Amino acid sequence: MATGASVSATCGTGMKSRSVMCVRKFDNKVLPDSECPRFLDKPQHTVECSIRKSCGGEYYWKPGHWTSCSVTCGSGKRTRNVRCRQGTERVHESECQLPKPSVKEDCHLLPCMSR
Repeated sequence: MATGASVSATCGTGMKSRSVMCVRKFDNKVLPDSECPRFLDKPQHTVECSIRKSCGGEYYWKPGHWTSCSVTCGSGKRTRNVRCRQGTERVHESECQLPKPSVKEDCHLLPCMSR
């Protein structure tokens, strides 16, 4: 039986530890390890774990500058790059938990003049 769990880190990689004890099923009595069946492997009480939050800071979306409008008059589109970052480093998009800002939007310029 394993109870409780504590983690040695709040970010990055750490160790998760828990209490592991031998418990008799019918009365839930805790027994010494020597009385547990030999064919059962005692579970590890510590395992390495990785916390999604990096120690170097939060993951965030960094939007780039909008491009020029796709048209010179009337309605068109413009785009931008939006990258997931942690500090100054670019990281995989799956690390950013907040919704990704839009990468495309409408743009409206002066109406086109007919000749």
